[in-house]
Amino acid sequence: MHCDDEEFEQLRLLDRLRRDNPVLTAWLTRHSNAFPAWTSRHKGVWDFSLDSLDRLETLVRAAYPGYDEARDGEDGDLLPVAAWYLGEVHNRHFGTSWQYHPASPTAAGPRIRPFVMPPWERIFDYEDEDGIEDDARPMFTPMEALFRLFVPGTPPLRDGSPYVPTA
Repeated sequence: MHCDDEEFEQLRLLDRLRRDNPVLTAWLTRHSNAFPAWTSRHKGVWDFSLDSLDRLETLVRAAYPGYDEARDGEDGDLLPVAAWYLGEVHNRHFGTSWQYHPASPTAAGPRIRPFVMPPWERIFDYEDEDGIEDDARPMFTPMEALFRLFVPGTPPLRDGSPYVPTA
């Protein structure tokens, strides 16, 4: 990390804002509360295992014929909870946590796309190869990962994580 103490403190405060804000809290609450009904509609074993990502991928691919249709379905019943589930699998297996980068702590844009990333305490575990970013922790946006399922050459959800499982 190349930043001075003041820049480091600004990064730490930004991390806290992205992690602890009412927009993210509301999104997480809404989709975790919707999960039981979602599992009733989409039968299968939804146990937050890495194996369940194959079922999730099959479900999403069966629901949409392509990329554009999936993007159009972002506000429907399937994809928001699927994105929440995918992020939760990452959190449980890769030690990440939810974050959202709001324009302000209380304002939500038309579409909320939270992401997961390693916690602040692991900031020094990642180094930017180009030496540009002081915070090089990889971000993973579950909704975008679901859209990318329709892009040729995209790895399966099970193999598409930028993280290493935690022991």
